[in-house]
Amino acid sequence: MSNSRGNMYSPDHVRHNATDKKYWKFSWYEMARYDIPASIHKVLNETDSDKLHFIGHSQGTLLMFAASVLNPDLRNKIHHFYALAPVLTAQNVRGFWANTVIYFRDVLEAFFASTNDAVSSMPALHPICGRIPHFFAACDFFVADIVGPSTQVNQTRLPVFTAKFPGGTSKRNIIHWGQMTSRYGTRPFDEGLEENLRKYGRNLLSILPKSAIKAAYNLSDFNHADFMWGERARKEIFDRIIVHM
Repeated sequence: MSNSRGNMYSPDHVRHNATDKKYWKFSWYEMARYDIPASIHKVLNETDSDKLHFIGHSQGTLLMFAASVLNPDLRNKIHHFYALAPVLTAQNVRGFWANTVIYFRDVLEAFFASTNDAVSSMPALHPICGRIPHFFAACDFFVADIVGPSTQVNQTRLPVFTAKFPGGTSKRNIIHWGQMTSRYGTRPFDEGLEENLRKYGRNLLSILPKSAIKAAYNLSDFNHADFMWGERARKEIFDRIIVHM
């Protein structure tokens, strides 16, 4: 089971530590280009296998979609890719927090530039989503604005679900997602024209994956987190994936 680079469960690096600025100079683009292929090759080598199944959720799906474009040989090493709450673009995301990013992106980028390179979990959620029943409604409202409304979350489990939610990332990754909410689309991190030409060899082009989707299941009454937390997730998603494997 892999973890996104830089979160609280995956903090180590072979050359840098979390106090180095170079450690935090990454976004989902680097994860897709380097980390996903490295993880897949590691698993295949350790298990002496030719292929594996890959299950991703949210950003994890974008990583695999992008990795399969940036590293086309990976497609021959995947039996099936199961994309839960798949993300190909952030241009249709709505809600208070998403709108804040969209309309105040430049302000937020300036703010992040003056802060530490790491973005930890959301401590504001902890007292709101604690074990005090009176706060459950407020917690549900707060979480719903981020992931959408749900009819299948056990509210008494919200303190557990949100204790370390989200798991932390780099501020560069947050800024990259902010770039994707509007005119930027699904592209590598925008460094500015001159740096883009130096780093990527061209100005930014969309890397929106063109991979074939063999089967799509529309679970319209699942919100973004129901794929993990929903009470129906096991029967309608997990068990079906296991059978399909």
